[in-house]
Amino acid sequence: MINLANLRSNGKFRTYFEKTVEAEVEGHYLKIKTDFMIAKGILDMVKTPYFHFQEYKRDKDPYGDPIAQLIEAFLVAQERNKNDLPLYGCYVVGRLWYFVTMQGKKYCVSKAFDATDQDDLLRIIAILRKFKHILETRLL
Repeated sequence: MINLANLRSNGKFRTYFEKTVEAEVEGHYLKIKTDFMIAKGILDMVKTPYFHFQEYKRDKDPYGDPIAQLIEAFLVAQERNKNDLPLYGCYVVGRLWYFVTMQGKKYCVSKAFDATDQDDLLRIIAILRKFKHILETRLL
């Protein structure tokens, strides 16, 4: 999916896999490992996160909450970025993809996109490509 959406590292941003980010947010220490992240950075050092991806493989598990992990990553990114720009991300539960935007303390979750459905799969790729356009024209 990342290759189909052209979300590879370039001179303006980097892609990170299994990267841990941390920050103190309103007196609470937060630390989260994102499965995939797009950020401004130098080598292995993340400077400004823009997009987080949390993959959650099982359809049901009482001990997992991918949206909570994504929101935690957003809160860390807001603290690190020190700006009011929106954050973008997605999480996956089984075959279902959900896209999330967050600005300030408000966030919005998309409807589910089924990666096993051809039309939804094309929509997932289109959304990821649109994010790349937003990244290059509004966020960088």
